[in-house]
Amino acid sequence: MRLLLFVFLTVALSACVKNNIPIEQAKDVPPERILSSQLTQADSNTGTITLVREGQLFEALCTTKIFIDSQAIADMALGEKMKLQLPEGRYALSVWPSAFCGGGLSNEVISVVKGQNKVYRVGYGVDGIYRLVHSDF
Repeated sequence: MRLLLFVFLTVALSACVKNNIPIEQAKDVPPERILSSQLTQADSNTGTITLVREGQLFEALCTTKIFIDSQAIADMALGEKMKLQLPEGRYALSVWPSAFCGGGLSNEVISVVKGQNKVYRVGYGVDGIYRLVHSDF
């Protein structure tokens, strides 16, 4: 009985452990979940915004919809990344969990600089709030 309780608690708690995924290990969002592919094409006048979808095991049940200036761009699953190529300027970057995951829209005004890459991580914080966070790694 104690062994069963130990196994149950281990599994239950492991679902709450945050999974910080290195960019190199994240998989690309598959083409069928990219809703606006024109923002994935680089040219000499664009900057790169790299999004990494991370989180806990329970978050694998839902995707995250990505928006740029209220335009739906993609649905990202746990462990995926996406590189957006945007002309220099300011944009509203928003994320919204779908399906079984709670939480509302999280957004950030971002500045894109030609030739630069900025990384944002998407997922729940330790406080349970769904967020979009600028990251240096």
